[in-house]
Amino acid sequence: MFNAHVRYLAVAFLDAESVRPNSEDIAKFIKAFNFAEFVAVAVQETTLTGQNRRTGFVSSDGSWHIFLLGQQFNVARVSSLPTGGDLGDFTEFCQTANKILQTLLRHFGRRPHRLAAVQEGVLKDKPEEEIRAIAEKLLILPEIFKKNPLSEWDWRCVGRTKHDVGGSEESFNEIVTIKRINVLQTQSTEISIGTGTLPLSQLPTMIPFIRLDLDINTTPENTSARFQDEHMNDFFEKVIKWHNELKNQISHLIGMA
Repeated sequence: MFNAHVRYLAVAFLDAESVRPNSEDIAKFIKAFNFAEFVAVAVQETTLTGQNRRTGFVSSDGSWHIFLLGQQFNVARVSSLPTGGDLGDFTEFCQTANKILQTLLRHFGRRPHRLAAVQEGVLKDKPEEEIRAIAEKLLILPEIFKKNPLSEWDWRCVGRTKHDVGGSEESFNEIVTIKRINVLQTQSTEISIGTGTLPLSQLPTMIPFIRLDLDINTTPENTSARFQDEHMNDFFEKVIKWHNELKNQISHLIGMA
C-alpha cells in the first residue's frame, strides 16, 4: 500500500529520568549496535520544567536514530526525504528495534509499562482526481468545499482494542492518520539548441501526496513496569500482523484494495 516510508518507530515507555549513560555505557552500546556505524549525540528533550540534555545514537548515514529520553526509549529508521524512501522491511525493523530496546533496558535494569510500533509513509504519484476521491470517501464536506479544490485535509481515527501479549490481555490504541500534504519540489527544464540541450533554472512546484501513518500502542492507563523480555518479543512479533490487518482495512476503505 505504501509507495515509500518516511519513518519506522518503536518505543518503550518507562521511568528513565535518572538514566544518564556514562562514557563506558556509550562505548558498550556502540559496540553492541554493530549492524551500523553509530556515533553518540546530545539530545535536547523538552519537558514541562524546561530542557533536559539526553543521550542518543545516530548512524553514520543518518538512517537510524536511538534516543534515551526521560520517559521513553526510541528506536527509529528514517528517510532523508520528506516524501520517504525505501526503509527496508517493517518486520526486520521491529526485530532489530526489539533487540536494541532490550539491550538498553537490561543494562539499566528497567522495564517498560507501555509499547508502541509505528510506520509512517506516503502514497506517491496519485492524480488530483484520485486524491479528491479519497478525501470524499473519508470526509463529510460542507457545500463550499464540495464546489472548490481542497488544498489540504486531515483525517484521524483512534480505536480501542484488546490483544494478548505474552499471556496477558492488554488494551491497545490503533491509530490511523491520513492527510493530504503538499511538498515543494524543484523540477529542471531543458530547451533544445541544435543537437544539444540547454538546462534552464529549476522551477519550484508544489506536489500533492497522501500521507498515511499507522500507530499501534498499549494504552497509557496502566503504569506498572510489567513488560518482560517475553512480552516484548511477543508484541514485536504480533504487531506486524496487526499493522497488516489495519493497513488492509484502510486500503479497502479508500478504494486501493
